[in-house]
Amino acid sequence: MVRFLTLQVGILFAVLLPSLAEAESSSLTPETILHKLLPNDTAKGIYKSWKGIKRDPAKKAESKQIPSFTLYVTFEFNSHTLTSDGELLLDQAGLALIDKRLRRYQFFLGGHTDAVGSENYNLELSLRRAQTVRNYLIDKFKIRSDKLIAHGFGESKLLLPDSPEADANRRVEIKNIGPKE
Repeated sequence: MVRFLTLQVGILFAVLLPSLAEAESSSLTPETILHKLLPNDTAKGIYKSWKGIKRDPAKKAESKQIPSFTLYVTFEFNSHTLTSDGELLLDQAGLALIDKRLRRYQFFLGGHTDAVGSENYNLELSLRRAQTVRNYLIDKFKIRSDKLIAHGFGESKLLLPDSPEADANRRVEIKNIGPKE
């Protein structure tokens, strides 16, 4: 299975082959996700530089040096409804996010789409999908709502700009944006 970037990864979803999600769910563990989301020394330094400064969570999430992880979470076509395979993958992420080592951190869920459809529609769909992921994690794992921030980017930050309609562009990134202030 291909990992797109060592630290910058996201949740990829929508119109992906079910076998990809099944393969992902069988190989991922909460411990794997946990270790990708735990801050390293660079991230800790970034978090310290933000301390006391009110920063927009989306601005914090722009840093490529903060911990993040990719899951391939599928949704119903042209929808923000999770598939059962998508739920299985989010279950792994939820178990990681409730680990005591991540208790003090806040997470940014940035939704993205491909370039199919209008810009406004994609912006709304990306936000609805990020909110679906957020609500699922809050409802199932009792994660405090102030720890998960959902934001939609639509098609503005394509993972594969040379292939604007590629499935890989449809994703939600989970990023550890530091201790809750």
